[in-house]
Amino acid sequence: MYNPVQLEAFLLQRFGTVRRGHGKKGLELITKCPVCGKRKLSVNPNTGLYQCWRGCVSGHVDKLLGDIRAMKLTTFAPKPVSVARDVDSPGELIPLTTLDDDHQASVYLQQRGFNVRMLEDHYGFRYCRQGKKYANGLFDTTNTIIIPVYKGGTLIGWQSRLLYNPDGLDDRACEGLGFIKDEDGDWVKPPKYFTMPGLDKGKILWNYDWARQSDIVVVCEGVFDAVAVGRCAVACFGKGLTDNQVNMLKEYWDLVVLLLDPGDADKQMALLDQSSLMNNALPVHLEGYKDAGEAPQAEIWRQIDQAIADHPILAANKRTLDTYRFVV
Repeated sequence: MYNPVQLEAFLLQRFGTVRRGHGKKGLELITKCPVCGKRKLSVNPNTGLYQCWRGCVSGHVDKLLGDIRAMKLTTFAPKPVSVARDVDSPGELIPLTTLDDDHQASVYLQQRGFNVRMLEDHYGFRYCRQGKKYANGLFDTTNTIIIPVYKGGTLIGWQSRLLYNPDGLDDRACEGLGFIKDEDGDWVKPPKYFTMPGLDKGKILWNYDWARQSDIVVVCEGVFDAVAVGRCAVACFGKGLTDNQVNMLKEYWDLVVLLLDPGDADKQMALLDQSSLMNNALPVHLEGYKDAGEAPQAEIWRQIDQAIADHPILAANKRTLDTYRFVV
């Protein structure tokens, strides 16, 4: 079985057009036949087989696209072989897939376009049914999404995500949610994300273990942006990279794509140029979208592919997206 989203992205890159259909064996991706040039080539992600309706060619997807073993869908996440001693449990955690479809957490994730099963199986996301209060009561992990942070097979911490935007709440809602007040009597609204106390975000990259399996890494600001890109993406937990994160990126990956929010990528590249810490970074401006979390995965990779093709040094060295082994 092949990841249909990634397979669609590769077909779009290779043949310039893809549409979805439904056949006897499920989803069919229809694109141009490399022989007759007609949009008659049908590719099935479930069987891994392709054929032209005009009888020009047929065979296995590996033959059509070359070595795409990295595209095969893995149905399990890296399991931590241990838990760091200083990891504090955020509360009672339950699998996302046990929640009803109309549960607030399920609705929140579905509205953002994420597959609940994938978040649970690939990345270990959980729902916190009964949590704890942190930062002197400012943040409560109850009724939040818990995002685990692994490194080297060890669970080293977590990040908690609210299921709403606190900035838009009125006084009544703030009171109902138990927010605290400052000295002037104004409501102190919690952040949307809260990181486990003691976890130094500047020394880690979220999704490090998955991304290390690839030659290319895509750097995003937030976790959900990285999820939208795929398993070769990491999150730096902020708008800029620390020296520790830069050193990790420089040492472990052949190509570093900076898919940061508009403006942040250019600022980051300027800092990297000044420090001379990295020469394998490529900033990508995601045209037409606020961030990666709002963009279709196939479109993200199309724009990354185009940025590589437009880069003078990479192009001169005959580098393309196909040059790099990566997992989505």
